[in-house]
Amino acid sequence: MSAAAGARPGFATLDQSDIEFFRKTLGAQGVVTDADALKAYNTDWMRKFEGNSRIALRPKTPEEVAVVLAHCNARNLAVRAGNPSSPAAELEACSSGRFS
Repeated sequence: MSAAAGARPGFATLDQSDIEFFRKTLGAQGVVTDADALKAYNTDWMRKFEGNSRIALRPKTPEEVAVVLAHCNARNLAVRAGNPSSPAAELEACSSGRFS
């Protein structure tokens, strides 16, 4: 397993097949990949730290959450829960990045 620049050591790197799996599971509206839209997910509530997640996921049911987390676990993808102080509080973010 190779790590991309900014990837968390020991974790796999998100690839296109992961994004396709999430779109199939959650639908197009449940997967955020637009760089501008991701800014809200990658900035902490005090606007002091910025992450580099390449994707944010918006599951609607506990079953969707379970499927997403099972996939991330099987692929060894890092997972970060949404920031409770942000507008994205109810969302799960799955990324190969980290806050720096």
